[in-house]
Amino acid sequence: MPRSLFRFASSTLCCLVIAAGILAIPGAAAAENIKLRLNFSPWAMHAQYFAALKQGYYEEEGLQVEILSRSSGQQTEVLVGSGQDDFGVTNADAFIKARAKGIPLMAIALDQPDTAYALISRKDLNVTGPADLKGKKVAFIQGDEPGLIEPVLASGQITLDDIEILSVRFGAEQQLVASGEARAAFGYFYGQPVTLAAQGIETTTMLIKDYGVNLYGTLLIASEDTVKSRPEVVNKFLRATFKGYLWAGQNMEQAMRYVIDAAPDRNYDVELKKLHLIYDFYRTPAYKDGFGMMSEAGWQASIDTLAKASGLSPAPQASELFTNAFIENSPEAKKLSDWLLAE
Repeated sequence: MPRSLFRFASSTLCCLVIAAGILAIPGAAAAENIKLRLNFSPWAMHAQYFAALKQGYYEEEGLQVEILSRSSGQQTEVLVGSGQDDFGVTNADAFIKARAKGIPLMAIALDQPDTAYALISRKDLNVTGPADLKGKKVAFIQGDEPGLIEPVLASGQITLDDIEILSVRFGAEQQLVASGEARAAFGYFYGQPVTLAAQGIETTTMLIKDYGVNLYGTLLIASEDTVKSRPEVVNKFLRATFKGYLWAGQNMEQAMRYVIDAAPDRNYDVELKKLHLIYDFYRTPAYKDGFGMMSEAGWQASIDTLAKASGLSPAPQASELFTNAFIENSPEAKKLSDWLLAE
C-alpha cells in the first residue's frame, strides 16, 4: 500500500474509533425532550423546578426539560392527560375533578401534603371570623371551588347563599381585597397576603384546613401511559426534581433569581418571603419516609371533601389515583425529607 494511502486509511480509522468512543460515553446520547407544565406563571412555588434546570440536574439524567407556564384557557390536566405535556403541577381538587371526567392522569408525588387554601381579608375591615362575611363579596379565581369554604362558613352559622361570589381572573382577587370591594378572597396563605403586605396592606387569614377541610395540596402529575410505558423517564425526572427542591431550600436567594429570570414581572423580595413560608410548610412528619409520599386514606379524604363541595360523578377510586413507587425508588426523596425535618 502506498505510504500516502496508508496514512489516509490510518487517519480515517482513528477518526472512526474516536467517534465510536464518544458515542459510548455515558450521557453522550441525545437528551430526551420533556415538557413540564406549571399551574401558574412562574413564582416562588416553582423555584425547585428552575433550580433543577439551572443546576443541570435534569441534564445529568439525560433530560432536556422545557418549563411551560399555564396560559389562559389551558388546563394542565388536559395537556398532560393527552400526552401533549409530559408532567404537570396542579392542585388536588383540579386533579380529582379531571380524573372524575375520565382524564387518564396519575399523581406521582405530592408537593404539599395539606391544602394551603385560605380566606384572606384586609385586617382593618375587622373580619374576625366567618360570620363577618355574611352579605359580603368573596372573590374566587376562575376555576376554584367555592364549595371548599362551606365548612368554614358553617362554623359561623352561614352558608354560600349568605355571601356574594365574585369569579375573577388570577390577580384580580387581591386587587379586590386591596380596594375593599371584596371582603375576602380565596387564595394561598403564603401567596396573596405576602403580596398585599408589600403594598402596606395587612391581612388576616382563615386556613380552610383549620376548619376540618381534608384536602391534599399541590402535586406532580403524569399521564397513566407515561407512568406505565416510560417509568425510567419518571424516575429520572423525579430524582432531578428532588435534587432541585433540596438545592433551592439551601440556596433560596439564588433559586429565586432563577425564577425572576423566567418571570421578570415578579418582585424578588416578595417572592423570596413566599419561598421561606413554602419551605416551612414542607416540614411535616407526613414526609418522614420520603418527600412527596401519599396514602390511600389521604386521597380518599380529599375525594370525600371535593364530592361534598362540588359533587363528583362518578367519584374516582382513591387507590387508582397515585403511585409511591417512584418516590420509594428515589434516595433523593428521603434525603430531602431528612433535611427538611432536621431544620
